[in-house]
Amino acid sequence: MYALENIKKFVKDNTERLSDRSEGILKRAKAVSHDGLISGSSIEEILQDNILISDFHKAAVTPEHMEIGFAAIRAIR
Repeated sequence: MYALENIKKFVKDNTERLSDRSEGILKRAKAVSHDGLISGSSIEEILQDNILISDFHKAAVTPEHMEIGFAAIRAIR
């Protein structure tokens, strides 16, 4: 489970690298999110690139990304 905010931060942190793909990634993430949360199985559909998927999973376990995810979970309680 990830937060929509995790995707937004990943896109922001990789703006130059993602360039014209950023908008599509954010659009797909918003489309599959529920209450600001995204299932782990949706990441492939959202990012559509194996290297990005791997890099996202590495970023998602950093303390900053973990806190973003926990905050999203706490917000829906």
